[in-house]
Amino acid sequence: MAPDHGATVRAVNALTARWARHALRDEGTVFTAAGLWPLLASLTAGAHGPARAELAHALGTHTDTYGADPAAVPATTAPVAPADSRALDLAAREAARRSRDLVAQLRGIPGVDAALGLWTRDVLALEPEWAGALPPLAHGELTGDAEADRARLDDWASSNTGGQIPAMPVEIAPDTLLVLASALTVRTRWARP
Repeated sequence: MAPDHGATVRAVNALTARWARHALRDEGTVFTAAGLWPLLASLTAGAHGPARAELAHALGTHTDTYGADPAAVPATTAPVAPADSRALDLAAREAARRSRDLVAQLRGIPGVDAALGLWTRDVLALEPEWAGALPPLAHGELTGDAEADRARLDDWASSNTGGQIPAMPVEIAPDTLLVLASALTVRTRWARP
């Protein structure tokens, strides 16, 4: 069965629209949820209980609660009380697939770079099924050597943004257990500046 990219685009646009309702209304701004949506979708697949329901709610993937239109999801951040945990599990697995597909689709657009990154210390055991569902090359290790870890994260940021973001904007300490990141860059020329 071919992936329904339209459903993912509608969900990303709905999340962006919900954010826009709360953004600065009197000033110009440009933003998109296209960089964050795949990260949240990947987290949804690995979450359980109320966290999974809240993430599915934020993504607009829990359509058994709100119908087929992701824009129908309320703007509130109140948690979803899942009526059917099986439907929520299916939505979470689908979100992981859609996350991988969206990152791949974005990377296929000329002038666009997109990536997800997750780095963990070995003391954090990831569920193998969840880690295996992450986009390719998304998971790396933190060693506890802050300088080496910083270099690794900076390299990821630079290589996944065409050098537009030369360093990861996060503090790394020897006791850092997890870093989660999303990168989305677009290189374009404006018809009128």
